[in-house]
Amino acid sequence: MTRRLPLFLLLAAFVCPALAGEEDEAKKRAEIERALAVQVEALERAAAVAKAAAAEAKAKAAAEEKKKAAAKAAAEKEAAEKAKKDAGKKKPVAAPVLAPGVRLLPGVRFVRGGLRVIPAAPAKPGNAAKKEGDAAPASVSSAEPVIEEDPRHEVRLKSGTVLVGKLEPARWTIQTPFGPLVVPVADMKIVRFGRLSDPEKIKSIREAIAALASEHPEERARATARLKAAGVFAAGDLKKAAKEHEDPEVKRTCKELLDGMKLKDNQITPDEDRIETTTFPIRGQVGPDSFKVTVDELGALNIRRSDILLIRLYKKSRVVKVKISGKNMWPNGWLDTKIKLKKGEKFRIMATGKIRFPNWGNRTFTPDGHYQWGNINGIANGSLGARITGGGRQFKAGSSYTGKADRDGNLQLCLMANMRGQPTDGEYTVSIERLMD
Repeated sequence: MTRRLPLFLLLAAFVCPALAGEEDEAKKRAEIERALAVQVEALERAAAVAKAAAAEAKAKAAAEEKKKAAAKAAAEKEAAEKAKKDAGKKKPVAAPVLAPGVRLLPGVRFVRGGLRVIPAAPAKPGNAAKKEGDAAPASVSSAEPVIEEDPRHEVRLKSGTVLVGKLEPARWTIQTPFGPLVVPVADMKIVRFGRLSDPEKIKSIREAIAALASEHPEERARATARLKAAGVFAAGDLKKAAKEHEDPEVKRTCKELLDGMKLKDNQITPDEDRIETTTFPIRGQVGPDSFKVTVDELGALNIRRSDILLIRLYKKSRVVKVKISGKNMWPNGWLDTKIKLKKGEKFRIMATGKIRFPNWGNRTFTPDGHYQWGNINGIANGSLGARITGGGRQFKAGSSYTGKADRDGNLQLCLMANMRGQPTDGEYTVSIERLMD
């Protein structure tokens, strides 16, 4: 007799596997949902960080714009104040151009609106009257010293020679992108001549760099030697080739040559001439092809600009010239030269000329004076005396004196002669120069 399985066993055999499959599917869905939630959370965090960074960048940009606007407003305010100040200044009166041979009469001057006759000052008692044919009065007023610039420059040549002297011409024309600019030599602090002054040498250097890529070792060796010999002049092209050349071997060689020079960026010869003046820098092309350098020991030398490596201001002295006459007689005739000296500052006084006392035996004096005609506080009569304001001692300057200031103050000069009221003829021409130790 065939045995029959119970009905519930048959149902379990079919239903249980189905239930197990549904449970696994539910677990998979839960895992997927958790993974998606993690990804969504990460995306939300990234969006929040990006938003914060954008807000910070926007705030920085706004602050920068505000800073620029404030700087612009300050510059405009400064320019407006300067323009207002300049507008209040009196403009100098331009003197009319006179026809050839036409001269103004004594006592006639140009003023705003035309000419004016200036009344002559009454003659001082005791002064000798000028005779017809006497020399015309000096154009330099004893009350207003004349200041002259006397610069000396150091000229360094590519050969290694260094010259110190006076440069000529006194004014150089520099071609700039904005047109020609004329600069006085006295205002030049440093002049560096660019490579454009020697186009043939530039061409030779670039040919040598190209030859570094040659297939022949001998040609590469010759090119390397040429570049070494060119020195600093080749540094600019070597730096460019070391960065941009398509041949790795050429790049390596150029870098080795450049490293061997041990140069800083500011030591690389620029293409344009660079002039640093006392007020602002200039870039352009210096006009003269040659310059004259007057050296005390050698005289005038003509130097080609292509031979010059550098020009530097060596010393810029200010020579002050004054006139000393009988009006500046001791003890009350001291002339203020308007030269303010500091204690310990070195200076030089040079004097020439003659002064005559017609009523004192017709004696004539030079700036060194004569002790045989007496002295004032140990200083020879008729000599050029000097002192520094603020209680400085009186000393003899004579025809030549070099010394240091014993205190802070203005340098004053006078004619050391105790002959007040006596007429005099002539004058001393005095030059005063500050010196560098």
